[in-house]
Amino acid sequence: MNIKPNEHERHDYAATLVWTGARAGATTSYQAYSREYEFRVGNKPAMRGSADPHFRGDASLYNPEDRLVASLSSCHLLS
Repeated sequence: MNIKPNEHERHDYAATLVWTGARAGATTSYQAYSREYEFRVGNKPAMRGSADPHFRGDASLYNPEDRLVASLSSCHLLS
């Protein structure tokens, strides 16, 4: 089976990010603020995230680096 995508078909992807760490108080210094955030894609369930622990993030939450590696691995797996 040879499937050729329509090269003129448009594909849009969007996400909404909200910094939820602001609930912990004002940003007074680099050390003091929460790195927690939430992101949503379409009507899918929201996901909580944070910075990598090396950058004062919450180790129990996904960080951007985790998601980047998972995204690239998924694309490779499915191609």
